[in-house]
Amino acid sequence: MTTVALTGGIGSGKSAAAAFLSSAGVPVFDCDAAAKAVYDEDPALPARLEKRLGKSLRKGGAFDRKALAAVVFSSPEALRTVEEEVLPAVLAKLEAWKASLSSPLCVVESATILSKPLFDGAYDSAVLVDAPEHIRLRRILSRGGISREDALRRIAAQSFDCSKISGIILNDNNLRTLRARTFALFSSLYGDSFHFSRKNS
Repeated sequence: MTTVALTGGIGSGKSAAAAFLSSAGVPVFDCDAAAKAVYDEDPALPARLEKRLGKSLRKGGAFDRKALAAVVFSSPEALRTVEEEVLPAVLAKLEAWKASLSSPLCVVESATILSKPLFDGAYDSAVLVDAPEHIRLRRILSRGGISREDALRRIAAQSFDCSKISGIILNDNNLRTLRARTFALFSSLYGDSFHFSRKNS
C-alpha cells in the first residue's frame, strides 16, 4: 500500500483536497482529528501538560484548547513539549488505521508531518497543496476568530521541505478547479492505485 502525506499551510485548501479524495474512495487519516481525540481518550494528559509547561490550561475548571493553542504558538519549547506527549499516540493511531486497510492507496492529512522525524517512516511520498499568500490570508480571515496579525504569523511559521514533495496542487481558483487538479495529480503520480480506489468506492 502506498501512503501519501497530504500537506499544506493554513488557508491552502489541504482539508478540501483531502475531502475530495475521501469522497472518491481514497482512505484519509486526519492527523488533527486524531490529535484532538488523544485529549479525550487520555484524561490525565491536560494535567501532565500543565505540570510540564508550568501554566494553567483551564477555563471554568475545564481543559481549554484555545489556552493551549495560545501557549504553543508563542513558544517553540512549549510546542515540543506538547508534541512529545501527543505525537506518539497519533502515530500509533495512524499505524493501526493503516493496518486495517485493504486499499492500495491511502492519504495522511497533516500540516506538519514533513517536519516531524517521528513520522518519517509512516508515508511513502508527499503532496503539497499551496496557494499564494494573499489568497490564503483572505481565506483564513473569512473564517473569523483570528486577527490579521495572528494569521500572518501562522503563515510565516509554516515551511515545507521541498525535497520530500512529489507534487504540488495549486489552489488559486475555486473548489471545482481544486478537485480537478487534485484528481489529475493523483492520477498522474499514483495511477492504478488511485483509479482502483475510485472504482471501488
